[in-house]
Amino acid sequence: MLAAATAAPLLVLIGYQHVDEHRRLTAAVHAAALDYTQAIAAEHDRLLTGAQYLLAALSRLPAVRERNTDACRAALTDIVSHLQTFTNVAVYDLTGRPVCASVVIPDDSVANRDFFRQAVSTGSFSLGTAVRGRTTGRQQIPAALPFAGPNGQISGVVALAIDLEWISQLVGRLEPRAGITVIIADRKGTVIMRNPPSLAQAGRVLPLPPPLEEVLGATTPGTVEGVGFDGVRRIWGYSPMTVSPKDLFVAAGLDKAAALAPVQRTVLRSVGISFGVLTLAAAIACFMILFVLGRGDRIRE
Repeated sequence: MLAAATAAPLLVLIGYQHVDEHRRLTAAVHAAALDYTQAIAAEHDRLLTGAQYLLAALSRLPAVRERNTDACRAALTDIVSHLQTFTNVAVYDLTGRPVCASVVIPDDSVANRDFFRQAVSTGSFSLGTAVRGRTTGRQQIPAALPFAGPNGQISGVVALAIDLEWISQLVGRLEPRAGITVIIADRKGTVIMRNPPSLAQAGRVLPLPPPLEEVLGATTPGTVEGVGFDGVRRIWGYSPMTVSPKDLFVAAGLDKAAALAPVQRTVLRSVGISFGVLTLAAAIACFMILFVLGRGDRIRE
């Protein structure tokens, strides 16, 4: 009892330190997830800004403004041949039919496509949702910008396709972090990129994991914690679609168990030491009691 009473304050102190360290490290993991998310979002914002500048420059070309099919096609083909990020550039009239393109595309109207409708209705840069290219067969995101004709009125839309493989390469250029999962979704909440890729991802359209689906409509960056489809609990940092890059949802998740493992190891080590001290103290106390009792018996004899 004496040994237990002596060791009790030590155990209480260790417990308090564990709770405090757990809270501190959890906050640090939340901050790290958010920082990494914002770094990824900044890279994609630069990509979309470059797309917007390119579309703005193309919309000023006389061949585009005058919708000169042959000259327009030659100009777009020459420009795209020097780019890796974009798989195709095309010009459409207000009915959504192609005027010219850097590669041969079907003569179908895109008037019902979200990127085209939004560009015409807002008169500004628009980012669509992920689609599979009809000519390339690769996953891509269309971006569009309306342009004015010689009379100053909107007469068409110039659009380009951003290759999703290039988006994956953007993530790969950042400093890798062990155990981190990166997800990018379009404004419909459809996952367009997951790094590392999921085995279930091949050939499928994946929804956002439940924790991220709950914050899809958020207005400010933040963090959220929860279990995904793979059963792993992660701490996610997220950048909503209302901030740059617009219309893209970016998230980076850290495996919580792996991130907090150092704290757990420290606690186990501290508890082991404490019980060792308690056992040693109890053994010494028992020895002293037996020694005193034995000495008392000898005195009485």
